[in-house]
Amino acid sequence: MACMTRQIRSRRSSQEAREEAGIDGEVGELAIGSYLYLRRDGQETKPAQAVIFSLKVDRELDNWNEKDQRRRKWFKAEKAAEKVFEPDQRRFLGNVAAGRIFLG
Repeated sequence: MACMTRQIRSRRSSQEAREEAGIDGEVGELAIGSYLYLRRDGQETKPAQAVIFSLKVDRELDNWNEKDQRRRKWFKAEKAAEKVFEPDQRRFLGNVAAGRIFLG
């Protein structure tokens, strides 16, 4: 059961990367981390947890579902940590930049 959940999360992670950033690649089987954030649901915000998988990018798409809503820009982890809003996400990226999290 846990293995199936991992596969589903891994597949969803790949789908999210394609829809939100227009990137395709090989997703790691195991989560490398997670962070808490506030999710907007209509007029409300609710606590949520993002599970993070590594992705070895093979291809950048010219067109993707959310291209009109998002911009794709590449940063080193240290710079990305300065750019994000969520404190837990910032901590995660800081740990990646410091070499405390292995991306595969």
